[in-house]
Amino acid sequence: MADEDLNYPPVNFTNFVLSLHTSALFHLGDIPDPVSGKTQKDFSAVKQTIDMLDMINEKTKRKS
Repeated sequence: MADEDLNYPPVNFTNFVLSLHTSALFHLGDIPDPVSGKTQKDFSAVKQTIDMLDMINEKTKRKS
């Protein structure tokens, strides 16, 4: 299948951060697995996602 057929959103900073947000919600059990319909909690994965967002925040701060 060609990439044009997949209808993915564009790769940009906003969509990247939204994907991390969605990942955190999934690992918190707020969003069910799309295949099984079951929810799961994986707090280690949530922490890793939050740590990535924190790293992005630190790396993109403006220096005054």
